Amino acid sequence: MKNYTILIGAIVGGIVVMGVIFGLDISKVAIATQDYDIFVDPLLDDQILFVMGRVTIQNTGSQPLTNVRVNFG
Repeated sequence: MKNYTILIGAIVGGIVVMGVIFGLDISKVAIATQDYDIFVDPLLDDQILFVMGRVTIQNTGSQPLTNVRVNFG
């Protein structure tokens, strides 16, 4: 009986450790760590007659951003 309790304790301990590791990894994405920070995702979409360029800008900081300008050059 003691072997089973040790095995169950090891399994539960492993699950808890994995949960803590995954939780800390997800919290880095969900919780803003800087006041001003942006994530920029540029995309060039080739069409038949032209090329369309799009930029997705996401505010990942904790403060609001204003007057963000994109220069397509």
